[in-house]
Amino acid sequence: MPYEERLHWFSALHAWLVPTRREAVRALLVDAADRVLLVQYENPQTRATWWGTPGGGIEDGEDHEVALRRELREELGLAEFRRGPLAWTHVGSFPWAQQLISQRNHTYLVRIDAHDPRPTVDLPAEGVAGYRWWTREELAGTAEELTPPDFLERVRTILNW
Repeated sequence: MPYEERLHWFSALHAWLVPTRREAVRALLVDAADRVLLVQYENPQTRATWWGTPGGGIEDGEDHEVALRRELREELGLAEFRRGPLAWTHVGSFPWAQQLISQRNHTYLVRIDAHDPRPTVDLPAEGVAGYRWWTREELAGTAEELTPPDFLERVRTILNW
């Protein structure tokens, strides 16, 4: 095997074995009816889907507040809100765009009266397949994959369900 080809495969293997570290902010978004808004994410390579809180990566020069405002405006069209306290931090690893990502998610409680999501970006290009408001009963009874894996327990604790 030529050197260039070996180098290519070793580089590809390195991308899968050594995770890219990333910081992200997310919102545990709760409306006046005590419903939780979740986003359905889809891996573009595997088509696997899961539900999680809206949010995303922190860009260079952004603090948590600025990044959260940008992410909620892009994904949901939500501009007016007050960021609440840090609800939890969790690290998750997942394959994305031919690399392994290790992402530390800082999830903040955000309470709003109501909101009908109106994204300002191309959601499929962002890996978003949809979104919906969930009641506590719907969350407790779903067979859908939620992330983090102990999402329901975390929400029950934070919201005193």
